[in-house]
Amino acid sequence: MVLHQTRELTARRHYFRGVLRIVATAVGDAAAAALAILVLREGAYRISSWINRPQTPGGPGIGEFCVAVTVALALTGNYRRSAGAQATLRLLIGSAIGAFVVYWSTLWRLRALSALPLAAALTGVTCASLFVGRGMLTWLTEALLPEHRRLIPSIVVRAGASDMGELPPSTGYRASAIVDFNTIPFDSQVQEVARWIRRNRAEAVILAGTLAPTEFESLLRVALRAGCEFLCTPPGFGLAGVRHTTEPRSPHGLVQVGSPHLQTPQFVAKRFVDIVGALLMLIVTAPLWVLIAVAIRLESAGPVFFSQERVGLGGRRFHMRKFRSMRQTADAEQSSLTHLNVSG
Repeated sequence: MVLHQTRELTARRHYFRGVLRIVATAVGDAAAAALAILVLREGAYRISSWINRPQTPGGPGIGEFCVAVTVALALTGNYRRSAGAQATLRLLIGSAIGAFVVYWSTLWRLRALSALPLAAALTGVTCASLFVGRGMLTWLTEALLPEHRRLIPSIVVRAGASDMGELPPSTGYRASAIVDFNTIPFDSQVQEVARWIRRNRAEAVILAGTLAPTEFESLLRVALRAGCEFLCTPPGFGLAGVRHTTEPRSPHGLVQVGSPHLQTPQFVAKRFVDIVGALLMLIVTAPLWVLIAVAIRLESAGPVFFSQERVGLGGRRFHMRKFRSMRQTADAEQSSLTHLNVSG
């Protein structure tokens, strides 16, 4: 009966915490989107001035773009707590939807294909701005709010060989109490957990280890009756080099245990960031490249760039090119200079 009475209060705390998190994140995302549109406008204006084609500021308005990005992020699941604060692929998809929505009329009503590069550039700038903005929001939250305010109070239940103790802040939970089932008689285990839930106003119960089916069912009933979240560690938890993922396979949700690796969405997002980041850095550092090339030609005769075959990922060979920092025939002289190598 007491657990039923605490259920309503627990639900209110869950609701308030969730609303506060979503509102704060949405406000930060709107600010990041506004900054992105201002950066794109300023960049377009600078480029048009550089090529002697003055251009009046145009494009989507700040307000409509902020609304479009916020709605797109919500539709793509960026405000779910399980999505993570900085899930790059979700942020990229939300940014792309927001950018192409505000340029939709230009693309289809005016048939202006020149809006495509602008929408793509706005997508990249917005994604970067959202990523940095969410990182800053996380940092500010950790700096301004104590752990007992921002982390969900939880009861950690140890079972079997598990030695889980304090929970890292990155989990979003904090251990208000640790109950070791190995040292408590079976008849008192459930009552002990219920007592700690009431005493600490816990909002989650985390099972670390494995229990017999009867014990597991009893613990689950107590947690749900009190309105708490119930989480448990998967098999193989704590083993080095092992990653767990949840695979929905109707009618069951299965836990897949495997070695860590980039999945297809993560690989696509990483590849996009690599290419876009490299292109942006090439553009930004282009004047420096010209100065380096001139300095190399004035210093010594020969080509500006040095090319060599290297071995990359998976043994794949590729041609590497870099600014030449040695004389032209230095690589051919390597065998005759090996005896001077201190390391042998």
